[in-house]
Amino acid sequence: MGMLNSARGTVIVEIITAEPENFLQILNSNGIVLRNIQHTDPLTLLFEQKRSDYKKMCSLAEKAGAHVKLIKKSGIYWGLKSLIGRPVLITGTLLVFLLTLFLPTRILFVNIKGNESLPASLILEKAELCGISFGASRKAVRSESTKNQLLSFLPELRWVGVNTYGCVAVISVQEKPGYQLKSGGNTICHIVAAKDGIISEMTIFQGTGQCKVGQAVEKGQVLVSGYVDHGISLEATSANAEIMGYTGNVLYMYTPTARSVRDKQLAEKTQYKLLIGKKLINFSKDSGISDTECVRMYEEWYLTLPGGFRLPIALIRERTMPYSLEADVTLDPSSYTWVESVAKDYLHSQMLSGEILRASTLTEIVDDVHVLYGTYQCRELIGRIRSEEKLIADEQRN
Repeated sequence: MGMLNSARGTVIVEIITAEPENFLQILNSNGIVLRNIQHTDPLTLLFEQKRSDYKKMCSLAEKAGAHVKLIKKSGIYWGLKSLIGRPVLITGTLLVFLLTLFLPTRILFVNIKGNESLPASLILEKAELCGISFGASRKAVRSESTKNQLLSFLPELRWVGVNTYGCVAVISVQEKPGYQLKSGGNTICHIVAAKDGIISEMTIFQGTGQCKVGQAVEKGQVLVSGYVDHGISLEATSANAEIMGYTGNVLYMYTPTARSVRDKQLAEKTQYKLLIGKKLINFSKDSGISDTECVRMYEEWYLTLPGGFRLPIALIRERTMPYSLEADVTLDPSSYTWVESVAKDYLHSQMLSGEILRASTLTEIVDDVHVLYGTYQCRELIGRIRSEEKLIADEQRN
């Protein structure tokens, strides 16, 4: 009934009459319901009533010679009625609501990630031809056909991925090894060493070699210059080469000789929190249990508007499951069968092209910690193309 009365609207009225009790009886006999009746003084009444009964009450007050004063209007009815006289506010609110539904389905910004030599402006230009532009549909730009079309426009790329985050489309690219900028000869590029190593094979397509097979090079050293000396003239161009080299890599793994492990689960505890932007509001005190003694599970429910636009407001439920701890002695890390596989996968992920030739491991104990040293000799593509502007900027930073 409270919600119904709020929707219909209520008023707070002050009545001044010589006989307050008789006036209340008159209102009651006419079926007028009053709430929160207060005697502010012997001749004054203050009460709340329905909006629909207000005119009838005023008529009865006039007949009884009572003075009526309207103190306050409240409820949804009065709020909506006040909005009718404000068309600009209504139009603006409606426009914001429609934009809230429409904008999350469209692309407003496009970002480029992963390009090193290929200009972002060129990628954006070709992406626009594929439909990835301002105002494009989010579903359309994430289709597989869009990615394939972008690859056909840019043969210099090996892989393209398009993801959307709200109104932002992020185009992630990976360039082909040895890609050469083609910008009318205005850009000077060199081939530099990506890491320390010994040159094992060189194939120069364009530029002037600065090293030879069997030579040791350092990271950042220029291997092929973009300047070509013709005797009477010096040509500035973009170097292009494939340079393989032997490299050494050392990986470390640290494992304590003893550790505390969870044994038996104790009583579970549930807490609720409210996340507003970056502000986290706790509805209860912290359990006081460290992360090593318990398992914490989080469930988040974000406030999402129609159209899929997610607001930075979320209700979080945290379940804490404490455990008792017991001591445990750890094994030598070299006995773990998965260590070698993970190390090789990591090294392969860091190479553009190459192979692992030899691998060796050594384990020792330092300050109650097992230290596993993994030494790997690789043969990989170590030449990377870098513009002269980037090399100068790196030297200035160093």
